[in-house]
Amino acid sequence: MKPTAREWIISWQNLEGLIAEGNSFRMLVAGNRQACISYDAVRTELAVEIEQETTDLPRVLPQAISLQVRKAGQGKQVLVLATENSELRRYFYDFSVEVLELTQHKLLSACEAVDEAWQRWGQLIEQQSVLSRERQVGLIGELQLLQRLSGTRGWTYAIDAWHRTARAEHDFCLERCDIEVKTTTADRRIHTIGSIDQLLPSPGRPLYLLSFQLAIAPRLAANSFSLASLVEAFMKVLEAEPDLQKLLKERLERAGWRQHHTTYYQTSFVARNHARLMLVDESFPRIVPQTLVDGLGSVSSRIESVMYSIEVSDLGWQEGTAEFEKVLP
Repeated sequence: MKPTAREWIISWQNLEGLIAEGNSFRMLVAGNRQACISYDAVRTELAVEIEQETTDLPRVLPQAISLQVRKAGQGKQVLVLATENSELRRYFYDFSVEVLELTQHKLLSACEAVDEAWQRWGQLIEQQSVLSRERQVGLIGELQLLQRLSGTRGWTYAIDAWHRTARAEHDFCLERCDIEVKTTTADRRIHTIGSIDQLLPSPGRPLYLLSFQLAIAPRLAANSFSLASLVEAFMKVLEAEPDLQKLLKERLERAGWRQHHTTYYQTSFVARNHARLMLVDESFPRIVPQTLVDGLGSVSSRIESVMYSIEVSDLGWQEGTAEFEKVLP
């Protein structure tokens, strides 16, 4: 495939036409850094290669985009962005064009350009994303524990105990234990466990699962609440403490909450049953890495992800019992 020089960059319409011909091709991109666009007809892979001085990879790792560094001769490397997904090809190219503009015109390195472009795209998408009903219910459960902790230990403690990122190991980190919060609107107390590490205690720290069971209710029902009403109530309580109010808002935003999406979060709920708290130990129904090793042996390392549901209606202690209050006063 002989490289062909092009003026700045080919349009998507022309690129799409070349791909439709069914032939492999490779073309140079004009600019300050050596770069090219290529298409492998056998693998149906569209790729962009950008010269860089180091072997570093970007911090981001998009699921639909392959990122790797290849040697290019004379001690040089190229960062390769590629996708074989034909349905996402147009979006991949739009993203790649932005990366190329940052490298060719703004003089960013290839890694910096990918991270910068991805951050911009992420902000754009994030502004339009509304929490699904499942995520709303999950956040309500976390806010109910936040409310309980604030009542017994104060808002500073409660907010500090709440996870700082969506990928935190567990939802709440207290002095002597961790709490994983699960909330369901099902008739039975069934919860989905989203990863093999979610019910894995941290070394030396007991892990508890706190289960909330809700039911959808009319807005005027006694003791009903919505995600919007809970957040509004919290913000009102913290009006006299602007620093804590700001900190809570930051935590909410990291959990996916956006104030301008409030109208989407008006569904009302009531407690279907009392909350239940259970110790996650060897007798608890769970799948952890050791479970796979015991069952599959050496091939267990090939299992990339695990998702499963558990039914815990009769496990642990009900809210109001001495055992419950000992952990969560």
